[in-house]
Amino acid sequence: ILIPMCLYSALGNGEPWGASAHTGFFPCLAILGTFYISHWENYITGIMYLPWFYDFSQLACCLGYLVTGIFGTPFWRFYIMPGFSVADGLRWLLIISFFMSIPMSLYNIFSHYNTKSKDRNLGLFEALAPLISTTIMSVLFYIWVEYSPNDIGNQSMRLFFFSIGIVFSNICCRLIIARMSETKCERFNALLIPLAAAVAASFLVPSLEGAILYIFFGIVFFAHVHFGVSVVNDLCDHFNIFCFRLKKVDKYYTSNSTH
Repeated sequence: ILIPMCLYSALGNGEPWGASAHTGFFPCLAILGTFYISHWENYITGIMYLPWFYDFSQLACCLGYLVTGIFGTPFWRFYIMPGFSVADGLRWLLIISFFMSIPMSLYNIFSHYNTKSKDRNLGLFEALAPLISTTIMSVLFYIWVEYSPNDIGNQSMRLFFFSIGIVFSNICCRLIIARMSETKCERFNALLIPLAAAVAASFLVPSLEGAILYIFFGIVFFAHVHFGVSVVNDLCDHFNIFCFRLKKVDKYYTSNSTH
């Protein structure tokens, strides 16, 4: 998820050759949205249809980083056509690809309901529940980047986009786990609370907006790490294994540790 977050680094920061936080926000959401819609579709239908666009985007990111590492950001500073730079082309390619992936996902979902499959026959509200947290996250980050008193998106661009990636990763991971465990996806992600508090605080105390972003990033980072560690520990306990080992947990060790 964090790979596309740094895509602007390959093009450079600033117009017209690179990307700003304002122009890079929606392409960023397009990449994340394409990934999330596929898992939302999987949550409803029980079948994973990961679009080819996502594979292409990851390969394109890796190639872009490689070329930039060799030739530097000036390599991308040319116009595809008058007034239309490489950054503009990439931006619109990501946005158009996102909207092209939506009809296919909706088609697969409607086809699933038309077959009346009993595997994942969710109600309307339960099917739309995974979109609640993602929508709230997108709106809050948009308000922050667009109306920031100190233009925090451009002042701390990398940290801002990393924060988007971490919050999104937590929401998406919980959706994936809900599908794997065949449980209901949570309606509201807890990381939205510090996000809403950070956005509100940045407008109430503009002079501390930079510190607020750093504090917010620290909170969501450690919360997401704690979530990941907890999931791995639960899986290890369930399968009776050690993390990063193929050997089963010794019964003697297990019995002694319980006492």
